[in-house]
Amino acid sequence: MKNPKESTSLRFGARRLGDLQHDVMETLWSDEEWLTPRQVSERVSGDRAYTTIMTVLRRLAEQGILERRRRGRAFEYRAVLTHDDFYADRLANVLGDSENAELTLARFVDQLTPAQRREIANRLATDEADGGRHGA
Repeated sequence: MKNPKESTSLRFGARRLGDLQHDVMETLWSDEEWLTPRQVSERVSGDRAYTTIMTVLRRLAEQGILERRRRGRAFEYRAVLTHDDFYADRLANVLGDSENAELTLARFVDQLTPAQRREIANRLATDEADGGRHGA
């Protein structure tokens, strides 16, 4: 999986994944290996047609969310980013797309639990102590 800090934002956008897209991504994130559509189809819960899973995988690859490679006659897929990096990228895109990023961030912080606020404060303090290298 790619390190999101190696490039600029991947622009996955703030759009929520659909239920099936989410299930497919969770399957790929939990396995962390290259999977064929058949393997994904077997692991995704619900009564989904194999061709539907193939279509979702292809579309996620076209959007840059998945990597795709040919193996024999089939394709295999894996996530470009880890679960946490994917959602962090989405949050960064929300801020980037906002007309007032500071206000959006302030309103987001207002919704955090005390434990989440402490985690952010600790991250910021660590980043500051490291000379800001982690925020780039």
